[in-house]
Amino acid sequence: MRWPTIERAFSNTSIALGFGPYGAIVDRLQRLWVLEVDKGRLAEVDTISVTLTSDQILGADSNCTSSYGIGIDGKSRVWLGGWNMIATACRYDPSAQVGQRWATFKFTTATSDNNTAFTKGRGIAVDADGVVYMSGSSGSSAQLIRFDAETGAAIPFPGGTFIDAYESATTHTSIGVGIDGDGHPWVANR
Repeated sequence: MRWPTIERAFSNTSIALGFGPYGAIVDRLQRLWVLEVDKGRLAEVDTISVTLTSDQILGADSNCTSSYGIGIDGKSRVWLGGWNMIATACRYDPSAQVGQRWATFKFTTATSDNNTAFTKGRGIAVDADGVVYMSGSSGSSAQLIRFDAETGAAIPFPGGTFIDAYESATTHTSIGVGIDGDGHPWVANR
């Protein structure tokens, strides 16, 4: 059986993975983190030695076995947007002690100005101030929530709501989020 690979651009270097990669991000320590979306697998690749250093199946201690988006914060912690869970984000800290590496943040009570709840996490990004932005959907609106990377406390948007929701005849889901150089979030809607 041939497994999917990850490859370094403009080189003949590749690494076989035991799963199908969905997203990837590199931290400030030059570690490449690769995500499998549905089964919740996270792998770590040393980009200097070009070796697979960890092939971690997200387990019971993570509560994040199905993820969609991947992000990284200034402390090289990996963030996953919870896909099949209700309003969940997960943080993996590779420098923490075993058994304390996973943190799960749930946003089941947050609502938007149009009283919709945040139901599925998708894209996830962290700004320079340690604010995490997670895009998602409620089934009828594209949404964005933001929260503190240390505590998981939701941070309200202008107007006092904890979810920024956008509804239109053609937009129902925010699938990705990125932060520009000025700290403004940008959301890809569909």
